Amino acid sequence: MRCLVFLAAVAIAAPAQTVVEHAVIGAAGAKAAAAAAGVGKAAGSILEGVRRQLQSAAKPGAQVVVPAGMAAEPAPKPAPAIEYADPAGITVGLERAELLRKFGEPSMKTAASDGAETWFYTPPNRDGIVATLRDGKVTAVSPAPKPKQETAAVVILQ
Repeated sequence: MRCLVFLAAVAIAAPAQTVVEHAVIGAAGAKAAAAAAGVGKAAGSILEGVRRQLQSAAKPGAQVVVPAGMAAEPAPKPAPAIEYADPAGITVGLERAELLRKFGEPSMKTAASDGAETWFYTPPNRDGIVATLRDGKVTAVSPAPKPKQETAAVVILQ
């Protein structure tokens, strides 16, 4: 009998608990939805202002209103690209500073334990140049080695 009374009490209390939890969750959700609606309205207002500015700027002779705190200065012009001399002009005896000034940074550098440096220049549409430097001066210049290509032979048997 006690078991039956316990089950009846649980059966009555369980729906009440569910109703309370549902009310609490619903209230929290309503608050979050109200906050999100406010954010949505603010974002919509901002986007509407941007749309109006873009439409007015599209008209010939229109003045664009720049909001306070935003600069209305034109973007700086990019610096012109530096054009370096053809690396084929690298000569023995050229100093490191002069090499950099005339031909720019190499595409790759290596350093040996004896202090020698090897600089690889790979100009577009040309064979590469290898410059060896010791004590800050070019001591050797040569064409860059070409990558080895697989050789193939065709044998026709009849």
